[in-house]
Amino acid sequence: AQTYGTYEDLFKAPEEPGQEKEMALDEEEEDEAMTFEFVQMDRTRELFNNQLKLWEMISQWSDLTRKWQHGDFTKIDVELMNKQTTQCFKVAFGLEKTFGPKNPKVIKAAKEQVEQWKFNMGAIMDLANPAMRPRHWEKLFKAMGLAANIKGTNITLALLEKNGIFSHKE
Repeated sequence: AQTYGTYEDLFKAPEEPGQEKEMALDEEEEDEAMTFEFVQMDRTRELFNNQLKLWEMISQWSDLTRKWQHGDFTKIDVELMNKQTTQCFKVAFGLEKTFGPKNPKVIKAAKEQVEQWKFNMGAIMDLANPAMRPRHWEKLFKAMGLAANIKGTNITLALLEKNGIFSHKE
């Protein structure tokens, strides 16, 4: 802005007497206009940051769930999974409050996905219990209608969920 002002001073017409007062008023008006613009800029920056936070949370949640769904279930750190699920839920809940009645549908959908995962975390943590032995897995597979022989089977959450593991919570 300063450079532009200097540039303007170099190429403007010579001032007439009496124009100085007008110029002073114009500078005051410019200051007021700039203040207004900065207020709008702060609000715009806040909206942008909230949108950015939303899409980063959705991206992170998508990456995490893909990893959890398709990774070897026996090697997943469920304590970390639980912590990350809780963290994503807090962010989604906070964003829902931040956006208020103008809440984008995507926040509601993301929050519902995280809530559903959080609801299933008890069963997931039970399944990841180190006391789970092959015989326990065989019973579970049999209850789900799958082949009881699990040797060499890559157990994933996607496989378990597809076959209704969460309806066998007992």
